[in-house]
Amino acid sequence: MSFLQSRGDAIQNADAYEKATAYKLLSHRTKIFALQIAEYMNMDTSAADNYAQDIVTSYIETCDDHLLLDRVLDDLQSIGVSEHRSVLERYLRQADDQADAAFY
Repeated sequence: MSFLQSRGDAIQNADAYEKATAYKLLSHRTKIFALQIAEYMNMDTSAADNYAQDIVTSYIETCDDHLLLDRVLDDLQSIGVSEHRSVLERYLRQADDQADAAFY
């Protein structure tokens, strides 16, 4: 194997590692956020875990924070809770900080 080939392989491996880490970090952040919302909605542990899994799955399909917040706002409104988007954005930032702390 030539030097250039081995260097190329190393770059590909590093890129794959970075993508996998970013995926895990986003998944973890989204789960923390969803569990906070589930607690806010007074869900029991089992329902909260199911809700979080559903939120993470739908988020991973789009990776769009705006759609995530829209979904959660709709979920809250469906149970009669009116919340400002800015409050949910704050919860999402807190989840970001917690996920970062867990990974780094």
